[in-house]
Amino acid sequence: MMQLPKDLEAELWQDIEGIGGARKARSVTTVKWAAGGRKVTIQFEVLEAEALKLGTADRARLVEHLIASLDEDTEIEEAWAADVERRMEAIDTGSAQLMPVADVIAQARAALK
Repeated sequence: MMQLPKDLEAELWQDIEGIGGARKARSVTTVKWAAGGRKVTIQFEVLEAEALKLGTADRARLVEHLIASLDEDTEIEEAWAADVERRMEAIDTGSAQLMPVADVIAQARAALK
């Protein structure tokens, strides 16, 4: 697991505690997590507002991390990645038999008739 330098970690916790304590949203929906032995509760609206302050690239990166956290089956992802690597290697070494897309579509249409 990656660890932040101590000064950055202290600054992060200061910001997190400021977000959770200084601005109280009206909703009871909260996000809770524990890290480094500290428990933090941030109301959803506050978290959302802070996320929207991020630049486009940082928001995109955050979205990627959040979506990835929903994917609980890493075995499937790893299997797909291995299959893609295998297929790319077969193409690179010339051992894969490639066909023009027009031929593939024609064969598929013929098989459906």
